[in-house]
Amino acid sequence: MSIRTRITVSFVTLFAASLLAGCETGPEVKNQVPTPQTVPTAAQMKDVNKVKGKVKIVVGKSNTIAVETGAGLKVFKFNRNTVFKNAATYKDIHPGESLIVEFKTVGSENVATLLSKVVAELPLGTTLIKTEELQALVLKGPEAGKYVIFDSRPAGRYHHAHIPTSVSLPFAEMDKLDKEGKISPLLPKDKNTLLVFYCGGITCHLSPAGAKLAVKQGYTNVKVYSGGDPDWGKAELPFASSPKFVKDENILLLDLRSADKFAAGHIPRALSLPVANLDKYKETDFPDYKGSLIVFYSDTQVDVDKALGLMLDYSFTKATYFPGGLTKWQKIGNIVEVGPKTAPAKLTYVRILAPYEVSIADFMKAVNGSGVMIVDTRSTDEFAGSKFSGAVNIPSEEMENRFAEIPKNKPVYLHCSTGSRADMAYDILKVKGYSNVKLLKANVSFEGDKYKITE
Repeated sequence: MSIRTRITVSFVTLFAASLLAGCETGPEVKNQVPTPQTVPTAAQMKDVNKVKGKVKIVVGKSNTIAVETGAGLKVFKFNRNTVFKNAATYKDIHPGESLIVEFKTVGSENVATLLSKVVAELPLGTTLIKTEELQALVLKGPEAGKYVIFDSRPAGRYHHAHIPTSVSLPFAEMDKLDKEGKISPLLPKDKNTLLVFYCGGITCHLSPAGAKLAVKQGYTNVKVYSGGDPDWGKAELPFASSPKFVKDENILLLDLRSADKFAAGHIPRALSLPVANLDKYKETDFPDYKGSLIVFYSDTQVDVDKALGLMLDYSFTKATYFPGGLTKWQKIGNIVEVGPKTAPAKLTYVRILAPYEVSIADFMKAVNGSGVMIVDTRSTDEFAGSKFSGAVNIPSEEMENRFAEIPKNKPVYLHCSTGSRADMAYDILKVKGYSNVKLLKANVSFEGDKYKITE
């Protein structure tokens, strides 16, 4: 069964449920198989070290993982001899998860011997719920299913992408009220109601902690969706965005209804892209940047399902939808615009650069000579194959031990092949006191003496 068919079959009734209930995504993990590594001898390796922290980035292309620890960011290499615990491979390790790393230092590299996800403990009085069970509940809707799903993550994460029909109840907020002897007004009066808590995966402690408080407050039917949003996404199930996200964030908002309906009234900032025209848009007609925040809405869930399926096919991993569409938008008192605004043949998304990022245009000026030091954070093998003229190679996994090679008295631009490894290196340099460094978050590819930089 295709991606689109799975989504359509699973969520064809979800839109109606959201209307009745009134209910409101790195760095990318690469999917290459790790390259076989030369196994260092015992004499080459120092004693085993151990750290615990939160995953920032996993890059399969270079077999590296960056972990935020109490001592700052650390970058580790993994190979065919690395033992994985609570994860089958590196593909099961996601940004934000808690991780224990045992490693040995080989030259200037930290080589991981063990990568162990720290699984959050299930509280007494609660049980686990599986993805397929939660999916069945969502299809019914809160009213028919007699449930409430609580997203225990910070509100910002909820607003961007949450499991459909869920309600935002950050654990910090729930805990604060409990310490004051209060219960959140979002919790139902009937203490036999099924409550489901979720957060950022099996290592996230927020949903188990929230579920524990619910049990303490007298609720008798409490479950934890330990897989959280990573497992929901892995199952290729849709994520919803909140009205706040649609109203305030830098998004590409696409209205899938007919052109006539759009002209009669639509959500501000939306472009009209009737679902009947969707098949005319090839992958190259969508934004070049795969991390584009694309949000769809319609008055028919089948239309939304088709659009989200297409986004999965085209690898737009952050695409979401707005449940309830224009009807929901008006119901909560937001303004509506009228008139036509047809989507162009080539859709664009203007990414807002962070202060520490360099634009492609400015990076190109540096490549052509402008007094900027370019540091290539790819592997030595990649660098040997092709590079920018004058660039210096310091692989991201070696940056912690080689940072002194970078001056503090001139502009420095970091790059890799996607921006992920440059991001790792930037964080290390920031901790070391560098304020003259920026990174390129873009796709960089080489072919002989030629190169190409795209979003």
